[in-house]
Amino acid sequence: LMYVLDPFPERKAKQIGSDGTPDFVSARRMQREFARELLQRAAKKLRGAGFLVSHSMQEGDVVATILSEAEVWRADLIVMGSHPRKGIKGFFSRSVSEEVSSEAPCSVEVVRVPAWSRHSMGKDSGVLSAPKYA
Repeated sequence: LMYVLDPFPERKAKQIGSDGTPDFVSARRMQREFARELLQRAAKKLRGAGFLVSHSMQEGDVVATILSEAEVWRADLIVMGSHPRKGIKGFFSRSVSEEVSSEAPCSVEVVRVPAWSRHSMGKDSGVLSAPKYA
């Protein structure tokens, strides 16, 4: 399992601070805490199902990091989450999963949680969800 941290979480920093004074220190701390918890929960779930699991937290460009690690690990399969992209940004730019799928040295499985379930998930629902700011 791997979680790639955004080294410059601008949107979350502006939410915590303001447009003029973004709080990057708090945003990065929150991002790390979320990633640590998500990795631990996912590893526990997979170990409970009998899988041998290791996990790491990386920081950097998400697509480049995933592709680089896939080469290092000699991955047979990359499984990654996805969420819908809205507005003009979604129309003109490719998602991380699209970029990884087109460049990966192996197969890529993109998993998407249905919209109805994203809105009803709580922290203890047992469903692993991505942060809104990642």
